[in-house]
Amino acid sequence: MADPAGGSSRAAGSIAYLLTGFPRLSETFIASEIHWLERQGLRLRLFVLKLDDRRAPHPVVARIAARPDYLPATASFTHTPFLRWLARSLPAFVPGLLGLAWWRPRGLARAMVATVAQAARARRDGSWPPRVVKEFLQATALADRLRRTTDVRHLHAHFCHGTATVA
Repeated sequence: MADPAGGSSRAAGSIAYLLTGFPRLSETFIASEIHWLERQGLRLRLFVLKLDDRRAPHPVVARIAARPDYLPATASFTHTPFLRWLARSLPAFVPGLLGLAWWRPRGLARAMVATVAQAARARRDGSWPPRVVKEFLQATALADRLRRTTDVRHLHAHFCHGTATVA
C-alpha cells in the first residue's frame, strides 16, 4: 500500500515473533497467522525457544518464508538438581551474556536486578525456581540476537506465559 508521498505505508523493518516452539502442529493458527502476515507484505523474523514437534508440520509451514532462529537449548530441570541443570545449560548462553555485558553492561545489570526482585516477590521463601533463571538466560540470548539484528522494529510474543516473560 502506498502513501501520498510515494513511499510505503508499512514502516521499515521487520517484526520479530517469539515462539515457544516451532513448528507446532497443535498451534497451526500461529503458522497461519505468520503466513498471512507475510502475504500482506510484512517481513518477519522468528525466534524460537525450543525445537518442537517431531511430527510432520501442517502444510502452511512450508509456505512461510521466515526461517526460525532457535535460541540455545536448555537441559530439562525436571528431576535435576538446580546446580547440575545450570552447569549443563549455562555454557550455551555465555556468548550472549558476554555480548550484552560488553554492549550494555548497565542494562544487563538492571535486568538482573529486576529478575531477582521479581523472583523475590514471587517466592517469599527465598527459593529460586529454575524457571526464573532459565527465562532470564533465554531473555539474554534473545536480547543478544536482537542486538545483532538491526532491522527489527517490533517484538511480538505469543501467549502470556514463558514467551511473554522472556520478551
